[in-house]
Amino acid sequence: MAATTTANVRQAFCEQNFKLRKHDVRWFDVVGMVPLDGERRARLELSTYGTHDHYEGIEVRIVSKATGPVDRKLFLFKDYVSERAGRTDADIEVIGYVGWKWYCDTKPVLAPLIEAIDNYIATWE
Repeated sequence: MAATTTANVRQAFCEQNFKLRKHDVRWFDVVGMVPLDGERRARLELSTYGTHDHYEGIEVRIVSKATGPVDRKLFLFKDYVSERAGRTDADIEVIGYVGWKWYCDTKPVLAPLIEAIDNYIATWE
C-alpha cells in the first residue's frame, strides 16, 4: 500500500472538489492540466494570497506549447462559492494546514465556480 503524502492529500482534495463537467482535468498536487488541442493547454492552480496553505481561488492559465502564456484569469472562491444559497457574509477559502478542508460552516456550493471555469476554458477551444 502506498504511503499517504502531503502531495497525495492535496491532489485528492482537488480531484474531489474541482471536477469540471465539460473538461477532463488531470491533477498533480494543486495543479490541474486540461489539454485543449495539440498546441494549447489550460493550467489550473490553487492560488494563495500570501499566507501559507491558505488558498483564495483557482487561477486558470491558457498556455501555448510554442509561445508560452496566452491568457489567465483568477476565479476567487469568494466570488463563486457559497456555503449555501444566498449567503455572502463571509469569505470562503481552503486551508491546507488543518487537514485540507473548506473554511466554512457547511459544505460549500461549488457549481457556479465549476461552471465559470468550464466556460472560460471552452472559449479557448
